[in-house]
Order: sequence, then C-alpha cells, then structure tokens
Amino acid sequence: MYNTSKSILLGLILGCTLPAFGQKVWVRTPDIAPDASMIAFSYQGDIWTANIDGSNAKRLTVHEAYESQPCFSPDGEKVLFTGARFGNNDLFEIQANGAVQRLTFHSTYDIAGEYDQKGNIFFNTRRLGVHVEREAEIQKLAKGQASPEVFMSGLGFNPYISKDGTYIAFERGTCRIERETYRGPANRDIWVYNTKDQSYTQITTDEGQDIFPEIANDGTLYFASARGGRYNIYKTSLTAGAKPEQVSSFKADGIRHFNITPDGKQAIVEIADEIRLIDLSKGGTGKAITLNLPVDSRYDSYEHKTFRNGLGAYAISPNGEQMSATTRGEVFVFENDKENKRTKNVSQSAYREKNAQWLNDSTMLFLSDRGGDYDLYMAHSVDTSRTSLLKSYKLAVEKWRDTDDDMAYFALSPDKSQVVMLDGRGKLSVADI
Repeated sequence: MYNTSKSILLGLILGCTLPAFGQKVWVRTPDIAPDASMIAFSYQGDIWTANIDGSNAKRLTVHEAYESQPCFSPDGEKVLFTGARFGNNDLFEIQANGAVQRLTFHSTYDIAGEYDQKGNIFFNTRRLGVHVEREAEIQKLAKGQASPEVFMSGLGFNPYISKDGTYIAFERGTCRIERETYRGPANRDIWVYNTKDQSYTQITTDEGQDIFPEIANDGTLYFASARGGRYNIYKTSLTAGAKPEQVSSFKADGIRHFNITPDGKQAIVEIADEIRLIDLSKGGTGKAITLNLPVDSRYDSYEHKTFRNGLGAYAISPNGEQMSATTRGEVFVFENDKENKRTKNVSQSAYREKNAQWLNDSTMLFLSDRGGDYDLYMAHSVDTSRTSLLKSYKLAVEKWRDTDDDMAYFALSPDKSQVVMLDGRGKLSVADI
C-alpha cells in the first residue's frame, strides 16, 4: 500500500527579481488614459502608471493585498481599482496626491469598476442576493455618494456606459472567459441596455465567447471575441444583427484584456507577456510597449512552505518505490516511505503542470502550458548512474507531443506502449510510445 499522508517541503518562486531596463515584465489589466498620454496597470499585485511609451513608471499602491483592474477617471486625475485589502474585493480610488480611498464596504465582492463621464461608477457585485442565474448584478455608485444602488434589473458582467449615458453594454453568459475555444449554450454574448426606455438588445449571437464590451464616443461598440479561434478585438454598431468587423489580428495567442480611448482611436492590449498599443483605424497587432521598472521586488524570491494537504494527481512508479503529486502547478516526486521526507520538483517552471503519470521508473509524462498551450512533456533522468527521478542530478524536461489545440487530458495504455490524448475541442488521438 502506498502512502499519501506525508508532508511535502518545497521551495516556490513567488516573485520577480529586479527587472533590467528594457526587460519584459509580466503586467496585467492595462488601462489607457482618456488623452492616451499614460497607461495604468497591475504589477506585483500593485497599481502602477507609466507614460504611453513605457517610460517614467511609478508604483501608486504598496499593499500586501492583490490589486488589479485599474481605470482612469474621465479627467485622468484619479485611478479606480479593485483590491482585496479587507478580505474580499472592494473598489478603491487613488487620488493624484497618492491618497487611497475605499469606496465599497460589502462583505461580498465588488469588481470591474468603470466611470461614466460624470464620475459615477458602475461595477459588478452579488450583494443583494444570489440569483438562479450565475451572472452578477450591475450597481451604480453615484459620484459623492457612499452607498451604491442597483442600476438595472438585468444581470451581467463588465458593464461599460456610453459617453451620453444612454447605453450600457455588458456580457451575458456564464462560461469562464479563460475557455477561449468554448462554443455552447453558456457562452458570453454582448447585450446593451437602453437607460431611456429600459429596453435590452442582444448585439452578438455567435456561439463562441464575446467579452469586454466598450463604447467609443461615436457609438461604435468594441469587444473581444474568440469567433476566429483566438480572442481579438472586433467592432460593430449598437444595432442587433449588425455584422462585427475584426480589428486586431493576433493568431498565436489571444488577448486577455484590452481598453480603448474614448475617441476610439487607440487600444491598449494585454497578450502573452506583452502589452501592445493598437491604432484602431489600422488594426493588426500594433506595437509592444517596453516598460522600465527600476525597482526592487516587494517579495522574497523564494519562500519555503510545507504542504500537508491540497495535493492532487497522485501516481506511483511501476516499481512502487517512488510517488508523484502535483500542487501549485508543479510536479513533485518522493519516496513511497513516510519516514523519508526528501522531495524533488521535476517540472521546475513558472507555468502550470498537471496530470503527471509515470511512463517507467525513470520517466514521467505531464501536461504543461509552458509553450502557450497545454502540451505533453516528458521529464526523465539523463544520468546513466542515477536513473531515479528523485536521486538523479541530471534531469531533462522536453516537449514530447503536441496537438492543434490545448491538450485537456491524456492516458497511457496498460502496457505503456501507447498514449491516448484528448484536446480542448474533444478530439481524440492515439500515438505510439
């Protein structure tokens, strides 16, 4: 009988070391100022700003809580953001002088805040009750007021109000936006609420994912859609049945976040490990913004933790002497002996690894997204004198099998002579080992 109760001591890389000038850094949820002179973004869990060319980067917040989704006020003097300083996500606002003000105080989450032209804030929450539907409520926090109120009866995500206040665009549908290739009844579509006659209009009807609606001053609706296989920016009118036009043309990766200037001329895009500026009149892929962040990391580069639970995907080696388990997106091996506490990380990457299985006593297969999509990787010993993954001083990790789409799962035949692979579109394939 193998043992699954042992503790695992492991070192995890939690932060980034000091980035050199010109080096790419991983930033999230960028927002562009109304006059396109600056950008705001989340980095190391704090809110930052920089000039539009990436220069003069400044950290606005320094807090242990994770903060993201910055949004410039209409006059560009304040930045709204989402933060978990009090145990759950609330909305905060940072002034030009650096003062941070908490705006919402409920015990549930308040996220995805957006200003209208008058300074009112629209956001997602579920504070008034959990509905049968999974969509969130859209509430309004009027400028200068302390208590928000329900703005409309319809439910949805990521509200965005037009300049004249007539329309609010939002998403309906409950599929996770990370499921880029999803096509089905839970997909997200773009809807518009007319504040004057309180009517609702469904704008997009594609079976894929349509997300992140934004309305330019001229009434053009921009949104991200995976109808072409990858999330790209599209534009259309606020009329039902109008055919959307693709604006950006990313192929290798889809965008994860974008924001447009009110005049609809430019967009800031988060994609892969870059943020890019796109001229919306030209489309394409735009140009990358190089951020210079000459600051030390706010985290220790390494933190050692002991895990006694939360592990998964246990597997035992064919000879019964070693075991593997996954946690925090890493694959670890250890002896099948509760008295021996030695543990070894065989995946060693900042990406997510999962579904580890033993091919033989010195070779392991697992899924990893280190190449952009989930593919099948192999970890094995290249030390002829120490073939054990746990004891080897020379480990090699390499891509072993690839599919056209994310690989969702794989299984080995009983004799380990074949592997069956299932991709994200439900397609099965078989390969000899």
